[in-house]
Amino acid sequence: MRAHFEHRLSRVDYITGVESLVTELGRSDPNRKRSNFEQIAMALGVLVIADILFPEAGPAFLLAAVGVLTLSAIFGKRWVRLARGASYDPAAMEVRVEIDGEKLSERSAVRERRWSWEAVRTVHDRGSVVVFSLAGWDMLALPASSWPEAEQKARFLSEVETRLPVGARMVPAAHHPSPEAEMNWTVAALFAAVDAAFGVTLLIPMYTVRFGAMAEDFGMIGAMAILWSIGGLAGYCAFRVAKSVLPQVHAKSSAAAAALALLLMLPLPVWMLVAYLGAI
Repeated sequence: MRAHFEHRLSRVDYITGVESLVTELGRSDPNRKRSNFEQIAMALGVLVIADILFPEAGPAFLLAAVGVLTLSAIFGKRWVRLARGASYDPAAMEVRVEIDGEKLSERSAVRERRWSWEAVRTVHDRGSVVVFSLAGWDMLALPASSWPEAEQKARFLSEVETRLPVGARMVPAAHHPSPEAEMNWTVAALFAAVDAAFGVTLLIPMYTVRFGAMAEDFGMIGAMAILWSIGGLAGYCAFRVAKSVLPQVHAKSSAAAAALALLLMLPLPVWMLVAYLGAI
């Protein structure tokens, strides 16, 4: 295998490469899921305490929290990309890349770097750029314009795959979810669970029309236990479905996944606001 590339890496392609590294770093963190749930638990704890101290302002607190999540989802990606592009140095982006059976090398006017194939951890095909994730959280990025035809790129990636060391992997062209996106999906799934639980226990006709009959048959505590058991089951199912569906939607359209996550967050605060305004 022997390939030569000469190109100028654009800021957009550079940021895409950094995002690939950040995604890999997030996936390698054994405490990532625990940290996500700790953040969610702390946020919910603050909301609960605020609701206890200021019960009349509960809907306002919840709407404020959802508003922050909504704005973060809308503008967060832009903010993150701006931050990740801060390390872009134009002087180091006009490069010559050489890849053969023994090594990968990159040379620019200000630096020269070389890696053995054993340093390759992951190869991401991001569509617009191919990113080699390397030992020490370094990277080598090749823009798609390096190959005049798609067949040439496919042949190159096939040859690269045969050279990967044990444990390294290829990540095919797809929408790669970032750690921030996965965090939003978890929050949206939790909101979906609460929406389903409230829908079952508070809004269905069994509660509004037949609760009196249930209370007579099973007693007040028994009727509430039945309703909340059904609500808990509905909430769990909603959580699992949302956690499964959001990544599938993201694979087709990241914008659609973000919009769906926001839709899952909205019913609860809207319902609380309606109930609050109705009580005034």
